[in-house]
Amino acid sequence: MLGSFGWDGTALLLLIYLMVQGLRTLRVWVALPGRERPGLHVLFGIINIHQFLNHMIPARLGEAGFPLLLKRFGHTALAPGVSLLIRIRFQELIILASLFLLAFWWVLLARTEQSGMAGLVAAAVVLALLVTAFWLILPAALRGLAGRFKTSAHKFPRHQDRLIKAASFLQDLASHLHARSRRGPEAVGWVLNLLVWLLLFVFFQQVIRLAGVELGYLETVAGATLASFSQLLPVNTLGSFGALEAGWTLGFVFLGVDPAIALASGFAMHLVLVLFLAGAGAVSWIGLNAGRRHPHPGRT
Repeated sequence: MLGSFGWDGTALLLLIYLMVQGLRTLRVWVALPGRERPGLHVLFGIINIHQFLNHMIPARLGEAGFPLLLKRFGHTALAPGVSLLIRIRFQELIILASLFLLAFWWVLLARTEQSGMAGLVAAAVVLALLVTAFWLILPAALRGLAGRFKTSAHKFPRHQDRLIKAASFLQDLASHLHARSRRGPEAVGWVLNLLVWLLLFVFFQQVIRLAGVELGYLETVAGATLASFSQLLPVNTLGSFGALEAGWTLGFVFLGVDPAIALASGFAMHLVLVLFLAGAGAVSWIGLNAGRRHPHPGRT
């Protein structure tokens, strides 16, 4: 299947995904206050490495790479970095659920034989409500957990310092999550997040087109959403192999795509992503570490 993409098709996919990485970089740059904002080239490198780690490490443990990389190369404290990541993921889940509902609403109207997908629409609504509820109660939950750590610290003298540090981090994280965001950057962040996903679905539409299947944009959104959810929720396997392809295949089979073509195109798309992220991540890691050895004048 990858051979059917051709050099031109593969180059087009890589160009589109490079633009996606650029938008991801901009959304982080906009969200960070000016005094905590590293250069765009530094953020672009961090985004590339984080995306590779998040894609490759099981159970979404690669997410930890973002705040750690932001602290190492951008000199941003852990709590603001984790808070920013949580905020971005919350926005993405709401946007993805909304696009999913819009797409399936259209598909259900245009393809009455696909009425069985109503259950997936209901699941998207439930997910959006659960994510919103989680977002609202998260700061209070973190403060409660921090309080438990503090009260338990004296019971475990050998781990007292660690428990106190963990409690302080959780309090700091809760404060950042509860703090009011600057309206301008917050609005721009939502727009950039929306653009990221709109462009990602263009990427997916080109993948399925190169596989020999012509689908409209909203049909592509409907078909690729399950695979997209697998990239946001903590359900990925090593390298995301299997989880991404399963969601991709299931979604497009619902739309009438031949299962063999759907599965093959999913694997081909996944391979293109892995190769791009591995290369971009390696180059970014070398560049960022070289930048630390030769800091910009005036910066330490």
